[in-house]
Amino acid sequence: MFFKALSVYRLEPDWLQQLPPLAEALAEHPVPPMTALSLEVCGWSPAVLAADDAEQITLLRDYRNVPAAAVRRQVAALLSEREAQQGHRAGRRQIRAIKEEVLARMTPSVPVQRADYQAVVDRRAGLLLVNTATAARADAFTHEIRKVLGSLPATPLKPDRPMQYLLTRWLAGAELPDVFHVDRECQLVAPDETKATVSYARHALEGHDIDQHLRAGKLATRLAMTWRERLSFVIDDQVRIRKLQFLDSMRIAENRDELDGDAAEQADLTLMVGELRAFVAELATAIGAESR
Repeated sequence: MFFKALSVYRLEPDWLQQLPPLAEALAEHPVPPMTALSLEVCGWSPAVLAADDAEQITLLRDYRNVPAAAVRRQVAALLSEREAQQGHRAGRRQIRAIKEEVLARMTPSVPVQRADYQAVVDRRAGLLLVNTATAARADAFTHEIRKVLGSLPATPLKPDRPMQYLLTRWLAGAELPDVFHVDRECQLVAPDETKATVSYARHALEGHDIDQHLRAGKLATRLAMTWRERLSFVIDDQVRIRKLQFLDSMRIAENRDELDGDAAEQADLTLMVGELRAFVAELATAIGAESR
């Protein structure tokens, strides 16, 4: 599966050299069974795909989505009943106990759902590439890896200047390396307390209205771009990538020609890792993070 988003971390070379094959480490940490009262459990898929000195790993999350509105209704009804019996308002401790009672009653009947989250550990490039642009999800993923491996010296890509400044300069047509091109989507935010925000989608970004916003001092916090006509994406001011698309569909088709099953998945991983490896290297150079 080709990634649709990207959170990029650099890994320490010395740590990577001592890292055992991930299939061995993750096999000891499968998804534990859900109990009747469990709301969430996490574990690792035993299927670790390896190709081109990289491994694709999958975190599995089993969870129950207990409807919050239904919980609130039942808590309110039970709370009203208890207060009527007691003749006084319930305190915080009793309200918390009532909520726990309602959850214990409702949880066993809620069906268990499963979500999966992928990442690639690229040993050659020294990168951890997580298939998400959500900070909380990326943090949760790295937390679960750290629990298994004992440590994870992972550092997000950091620009040498504020990313909003770089995105704004690129939008204005300055300092953008030749391998990148501005596309048709952006978000601009005023740097004052109003945080006035304007967004453009499927819109030419060379017009007078964009210039007016930039002259008024608004800063770009998201910008759609293409890289070498091979990847399109939206990058934000935290150097997280959304709407990632691999544009070279002919190469992808040729890469999978007459392949199926594990062979096709390995071919996809090889192509994806090769593209992302080169893309991240040139992105790091563009933002001044290549020496960090």
